[in-house]
Amino acid sequence: MRILRAVLVLLFLILPGYFIQSWYTNLEINLSLGAMILIILAKAMSIVYPPLPGIILTLAMILILGWQKAYLIEVTGSLLGVTTAYYLGKQYGEKIIRWIAVPVMILAWWLIWKFKGRYFE
Repeated sequence: MRILRAVLVLLFLILPGYFIQSWYTNLEINLSLGAMILIILAKAMSIVYPPLPGIILTLAMILILGWQKAYLIEVTGSLLGVTTAYYLGKQYGEKIIRWIAVPVMILAWWLIWKFKGRYFE
């Protein structure tokens, strides 16, 4: 079982690198750097501010650029957005919640947290 697990992990780590190398050397569409940065920032903003739809941009990029480039842009934008959201939450999380939520909601959340295991409807 350990050997099978090790083989699967190696395949999971090595195989994508082969495919990424094969398409990266044969880039056909020359997307300008400014456009790629704007797409990555738009994807990151869709994660930081959830009402912005990120899936529409992703689907459009798959049709325009192909799935490999769209995947690379998607992963880069997602990592940037998640990192930004984490640091904003760590730095300003409670302040933002107090600013957005009304005191009644905060009291309800506190009551739920205080009386864990007891549910109300």
